[in-house]
Amino acid sequence: LVAAVACPELAAPKSGQVNCSHPHGASAFSSTCDFSCQEGFEVTGPERLWCTAGGAWSGAPPHCKGRAGVSITCPMLRAPEHGQMNCSHLYGSFTFTSTCAFSCQPGFELKGSQSRVCMAMRTWTGDTPRCRAISCPVLEPPSRGRLNCFHPHGNFTYNSTCTFSCEDGFVRMGAGLLRCQATGNWTSRSPVCKGTVGSALVVAGVVLSGTLLALLAKRLSDRGTETPPAARARFGWGLSDRVVTETQGGWADGKGLEM
Repeated sequence: LVAAVACPELAAPKSGQVNCSHPHGASAFSSTCDFSCQEGFEVTGPERLWCTAGGAWSGAPPHCKGRAGVSITCPMLRAPEHGQMNCSHLYGSFTFTSTCAFSCQPGFELKGSQSRVCMAMRTWTGDTPRCRAISCPVLEPPSRGRLNCFHPHGNFTYNSTCTFSCEDGFVRMGAGLLRCQATGNWTSRSPVCKGTVGSALVVAGVVLSGTLLALLAKRLSDRGTETPPAARARFGWGLSDRVVTETQGGWADGKGLEM
């Protein structure tokens, strides 16, 4: 019997594996060996070798690399607007196993993945993070007042400012300016508009004048006489040339009706 020509035994590369097939004996003629690398590394050199009739392998054994230019890289990441990004790189910037953590500035909350890892498929885990401004309760203008707001990051969100004012005859009770804080609360409660003493007297005067007018009209109606010109003038009615005064049992010409 003639023994098959043998080739030197092959070893698995560092951070890799070798899988061989021996139809005529261990590392003998026609034996083939396939090489692969662990996740995060790539084969440098031939991925398959076979034992030739001369007792030598078809090429030099490959090795696995994960640090140099052949390392697995993922797309570069950036910090979100109004946020920060902190990364750790084992094999190089944004390469296999690189991990990036994300956070937001005060007044903003993170939406999306808090951390992402570079995978062997050259993609990142998770979703793209973003920082969204924290919201405060929606404000409404006070009764008999106005509301004017400025929103740098969105309606009624962090750092929004609102100013309050009141209509003529009313005064503001409370803060004139409110700001949305990082806690999601306004700096103070919304103010209210209250009528001034002067406006209250005006309203009371109108009511009183209307009441007196109604009483006077009823009294004159009961007597079946015309309204005295002095009263007509006082309440905005047209004046006549005739001036009467009240006497017992009726009206008589006079200098005027004293009110």
